[in-house]
Amino acid sequence: MNRLKELRIKNNLTLDDIEAKTGIKRGTYSNYENNKTEPKIETWKKLADYFNVSTSYLMGLNSNDFGDKIKELRIKHGLSQGDLAEKIGLTRQAISNYENNERTPNDKIWQKLADCFNVSIPSARGEINVELIAKIAKATLLISCNRSDFKTKKEYFPNDEDARTIAITELMLLLFEELRLDHTREFNELVTKNANLLKLKGKKKADYIKGASDSATDENYNIDIQNAKALIDLYDNL
Repeated sequence: MNRLKELRIKNNLTLDDIEAKTGIKRGTYSNYENNKTEPKIETWKKLADYFNVSTSYLMGLNSNDFGDKIKELRIKHGLSQGDLAEKIGLTRQAISNYENNERTPNDKIWQKLADCFNVSIPSARGEINVELIAKIAKATLLISCNRSDFKTKKEYFPNDEDARTIAITELMLLLFEELRLDHTREFNELVTKNANLLKLKGKKKADYIKGASDSATDENYNIDIQNAKALIDLYDNL
């Protein structure tokens, strides 16, 4: 059960207040509260930002339940239960059973789910992939310490200051994903902290935060994650 109604009441808001403040029609929001319809991931993020909570918390997901992780990934990829079932050759009821922890996917199904969501099997299960996290840490240390270009059998990495900064940022985003941290929320917090360090004030600070946040699009994020995975492959091939 999601926490939309709980947070609305906790903040002393009516459905009309929600419509006025977020632009989401009161009837639509009511359907979200009662699980009659499911918000798109963009709407979850919008509401999470409004209530100043993570999307996982807002969805009412428990990080220890594999069913909640499957549901979170499904919503993140804009899929209904029927869409996901069709993609991996199952029934909608089977997906529902998995999401409600009524049945546990076998190894073959876990692999199909991981492939569909483009994540590792441990990530699909909601587990921490310690091996990958260790590789991220080692690759980050290698790139941050190295001051020369380097090659592998397959790739060439131009190791100038800008390239290092971009690569480390991409690796950190991959780390956020593996730790199941909301990258948008974490990024915005970091941008705000950086604005404070720069001692920006008033409108200048607001413009700086907005400009940085506007650049953190889902399209850019997906590209960054793929680049980070390529860096891990590069590290493996050294």
